[in-house]
Amino acid sequence: MIISICGYDGIVMAADSGASRHIIMSDMKMLLAFAMDKGIQDAIIKSHDEGDNLSFCFSDTYEKIHIMQNGIAVSEGGAYRANGGSIKPYLEHFYRNSVFNTAGEAAEALLKYIKGIAPDIKAGFHVCGYDPPDEKYKIPIPRVYFVNTLDHKVISLEKGTTGVMQHAANDYMEPMSKLVVNNLGSLTLQDTIDYAVFAIKASAMYEKCVLLNNRISGPVDVLVIRPYQMEWVSKKKLCVEDNQI
Repeated sequence: MIISICGYDGIVMAADSGASRHIIMSDMKMLLAFAMDKGIQDAIIKSHDEGDNLSFCFSDTYEKIHIMQNGIAVSEGGAYRANGGSIKPYLEHFYRNSVFNTAGEAAEALLKYIKGIAPDIKAGFHVCGYDPPDEKYKIPIPRVYFVNTLDHKVISLEKGTTGVMQHAANDYMEPMSKLVVNNLGSLTLQDTIDYAVFAIKASAMYEKCVLLNNRISGPVDVLVIRPYQMEWVSKKKLCVEDNQI
């Protein structure tokens, strides 16, 4: 799950660490073994009878938020495979070697890049940053964009407004997020950080207790973007037996 909140004090980007993959239902031997492990045999068999597929979490240490140059950051939702392998090296190359003046330029370029390496991928990205001052806006303005590879389009919050964008395995928190938008003008930066983390943890609990799945899982990373600085509030690190490297 990724969530980005555009407030007056800054942009909060948060993400869980779960990475999911679809299982093709024709491989019943593997599926039944998976079902026995997870205790969801009935769901597996029902999905197979309906010709569907199953999504399961294969990692809860996936890094989803990445910093680019010029105060721009990107978060990933559902982007894991490309050209028969991991999409990670391709995305890392884009993040490290691309330079854009605005988040909007980065969002459009990312969509084109993704379609070039993985045309059929079903993923969503948030691209965030600040536009420089202009004639209408005398100060830097926060911008949040959603890159939808399935529909091949980029959408954004209206310039100069606050808002919440989220892309998740379930829509449990969407009704509350729509209500939170109305109060962003009264919330501090810390309030928006707290809500972003809460939204991910609540969605993860819904996955676990209602959907009997774990597609939203693992540590929550949080990045704050302000007009002239970026700050990691929470970021997982590589470790050996719980000792950080």
